[in-house]
Amino acid sequence: MNFMRDEMTLEGEDPARLAAVIDSSLRVLNEHQFFSWVQCELQYLLSHEILICGIASGADAKMRCYRYSSTLYFRVEHFNEVCDPVDGLFTRMMALTRKTGRPCVLGPGVSIGGGDKAWLPLLDSCELRNVAAFGQCGPDGQLKSYFCFARICEELSPRVVYLIEVLTPILEATFSRVMSQQGIKAQSNLPGAMLLSKRETQVLHLLMAGKTNQAIAQEMFLSPLTVKNHVQNIMKKLKVKTRGHAVTRGFKLGLLMSNHETQGEQNV
Repeated sequence: MNFMRDEMTLEGEDPARLAAVIDSSLRVLNEHQFFSWVQCELQYLLSHEILICGIASGADAKMRCYRYSSTLYFRVEHFNEVCDPVDGLFTRMMALTRKTGRPCVLGPGVSIGGGDKAWLPLLDSCELRNVAAFGQCGPDGQLKSYFCFARICEELSPRVVYLIEVLTPILEATFSRVMSQQGIKAQSNLPGAMLLSKRETQVLHLLMAGKTNQAIAQEMFLSPLTVKNHVQNIMKKLKVKTRGHAVTRGFKLGLLMSNHETQGEQNV
């Protein structure tokens, strides 16, 4: 489905609803107010059940993800899967937007902006039903924010695409202000970091050093059986089958750093 931006405009009550969204956004100063704003004023313009916000922040400029949901079906495990920095749907849509510069809208029988229909099973498995996503780029041309609406309660149409483009800069300005005012802790930066316990992360670092279970047990003052259990849990959580793959996955998720990267952080 294609449409020309020049042919799109807000009609009916939409201009007044957009004005209300912009006006009310100026009074959003904390996370509670942001959630209320998303569930009230924003719903009149684009009714949805899930909003995932991604903001590139911190010294590493990595995308931190946050979720605001009114449905109990979208659980933390779904959120982690969607925001997986390697295979997650959120990551795939961001890559598509970087390539095309267009919103990504996807649902049963609908693909606008180049979304891959092979992603449709992910919508069902993660309880999303449908998605409409877009982001803002910074002066360097890199995405500095990305917002994904899901379980949208209307037909996926050019109107939805247009609204996503209009709302994205408003969402970024509002959410960035909330973050600066309140310093919200990321609900998901790297899902692997959320899934691994502190002890499991320590074991993963020793696996990177090539240590055996016996050597890890001695260094951490644990029994070899306990270490074995930790290793098995790590491989299960990171969805890998070997210790080597666990280390590789750890690097991709940012759980592990090379010596060069570690030294660089220390110098800063």
